[in-house]
Amino acid sequence: TTYLPYDVYPKVPNILKGLTAYQKFTESLLGKKIRKTSKVFNDKKVTDHHAIIPTGEDPAKVGLNIDQKKVFDLITRRFIAVFYPDCKVSNTTVLGQVQKVECRATGKQIIEPGWRVVLDSGKKESNKGEEQVMPVFEKGEKGPHQPELLEKQTKAPSYYTEATLLRAMETAGKQVDNDELRELMKENGIGRPSTRANIIEKLFSRKYIIRQKKRIVATATGKELIELIENDLLKSAELTGVWEKKLRDIEHGAYQVGAFKEELNEMVKELAVQVKNQQYKQKKTICPKCNIGHLIRGKSAWGCSEWQKGCKFTLLFEFKGITISDSEMQSLLEKKETRYSYIFNKKKPKDLKKIELNDKLKLVVAKKIEEK
Repeated sequence: TTYLPYDVYPKVPNILKGLTAYQKFTESLLGKKIRKTSKVFNDKKVTDHHAIIPTGEDPAKVGLNIDQKKVFDLITRRFIAVFYPDCKVSNTTVLGQVQKVECRATGKQIIEPGWRVVLDSGKKESNKGEEQVMPVFEKGEKGPHQPELLEKQTKAPSYYTEATLLRAMETAGKQVDNDELRELMKENGIGRPSTRANIIEKLFSRKYIIRQKKRIVATATGKELIELIENDLLKSAELTGVWEKKLRDIEHGAYQVGAFKEELNEMVKELAVQVKNQQYKQKKTICPKCNIGHLIRGKSAWGCSEWQKGCKFTLLFEFKGITISDSEMQSLLEKKETRYSYIFNKKKPKDLKKIELNDKLKLVVAKKIEEK
């Protein structure tokens, strides 16, 4: 959580005094009443533990490596900054017209930096273009200009990193269309602050997702799991909103715990039956060997319906430790390659390759590395 409980407030002055290396920032706070706002101190928003803050102990006594110093500096500067005055900004919007074409430009000017003094001084270089500073305009002024047209293209959404995925889980309720459910999820999202990292780790351990440098990529197993579950509600953040609403109703005495538990049990039963009975919708695929029979699903492999007449074509369900689903087998038979890519070398999890059906009707690992 990003909040502190009220009982930490009396300890703040002593912690600030102990941060001697940051004296140029703390001296303006010491000797005065420390700000006590609900944006920082809020018992209701503290879950398993409060926000991470410095203890006031001098880290120079124990010695920190470079990375540890960077982390300590981030935490300490943020801790000091929250007690600084607000940053005052002037927002400007300029509306203009060139012949009959209306133009609009926006920008801002920092009037009083406030807390930015603490954080900005820790940056080695500023982010150029982050804030567009506008010049002073007078209403009605005119003048020549040199137009400039820029042609750009939109980009596909970036892959998630662990940091952005955690943020997306926290704000998942914003994507729910129902106003009431969205409001209920406003402070919840998917999971709790103390459980979100564990949810992600479980996806890693079950091989549904993998790391490729900083980005997180879904594996073939993960993609097929999503395809297997046809119930869209189960895959959306909206289900969390529905449950939050019913839990709130239980809290207010408008819904019974027993009814909620029974509803969950029924949902699990229906889902189990749905997945169990769900079969891959496939058309009859002509045997690639005899071109007469069609392929049928056996106990451990696909085979030709003309096997009694001598066609011995088979394709095992497992290849190099990877279980090939019906949908992937269908893709192999029709397109000579799987839809998804797999990890064949555990020492190189970033090297994802497809499975191909070669000219001799044998399964082989594709030479090309995918999703790089």
